[in-house]
Formats: sequence, structure tokens, C-alpha cells
Amino acid sequence: MVRTVPFLAAALAASLLTACIHTRKTSVPPDGPRSIAYGYHTGIRAPTQKVIRTAEDWYRLWIDHHSNVVPVPLPPKVDFTREMVLCVAVGQRPTGGYGVRITRTYLEGGRLHVEAHETRPPQGAIVPMVLSQPYEMVRVPRFDGEVVFEMK
Repeated sequence: MVRTVPFLAAALAASLLTACIHTRKTSVPPDGPRSIAYGYHTGIRAPTQKVIRTAEDWYRLWIDHHSNVVPVPLPPKVDFTREMVLCVAVGQRPTGGYGVRITRTYLEGGRLHVEAHETRPPQGAIVPMVLSQPYEMVRVPRFDGEVVFEMK
């Protein structure tokens, strides 16, 4: 029985290493998207799915996002040589209780897939009677290929 313990430990380590390597090949980034901005009120009123790869585009998006705020805060710094920004805004909703989150990115078929999940208030829920515009912006490692957004 003493001889099986090192074998089992080695087998477990190899299994975990294989799982980690597989995850790194198919997921961008391994830790998931990192949120830059998330909320329920934005100057972006229409449904939007954007990939931002330059500082100029980032500045324009940030200005649009804050078109309902004075003064406009400075945008967070992004190193566009290594990263890019993904933005999902679901458009204007009639009440509070709505939201959207970018939950996962993964490579498949040479394309970067972006999963975003919209939440809605349950039927009969008591919600704030205010217009809302749910959105999220995340940073991910730069990918120069095609990006596909998948709303769930």
C-alpha cells in the first residue's frame, strides 16, 4: 500500500496539470474577464456590444458612457498592447431590476466568444420605477481576431 501513495499523488498531479493546460488553451483569460465598470445607468442608451482595441476608441466609449455626467471622470488606464476592452450595454429598460454581466470568454474555431448574461426582475417583483441602462465593461488579454458576443 505504501507504493501506491506516490503513484496516486503523481496521477493526481498529472490530472490537475492536464486540466490547467486545457483551461489555458480554451479560456481567455484563465481567471475570466476583469470588470472595469458595471452598473445600471449609462449614457449608452441603445443596445451595444463593442470591442475596444485602441486608446482613441476607449476614450470615445468612455465619453459616450459618461454623457449624462458632469464632469466626466478620467477613463481607467488600459495597456492596449496587451489588453482590450469589451463592452455590453443592453439598452434602456423601463424599470430597475435589470442587469448584465460579461461572465466568460473562450476561444473556439479561431474566434473569441464572449458570454454575457442579462438578468430581469421576476414577474411581480417590486422594482424602482426609474429608467435603467444596464452595462458592463471588462478588460481581457488582447485578441486581434473576430469576436462573437453571445447574450444569454
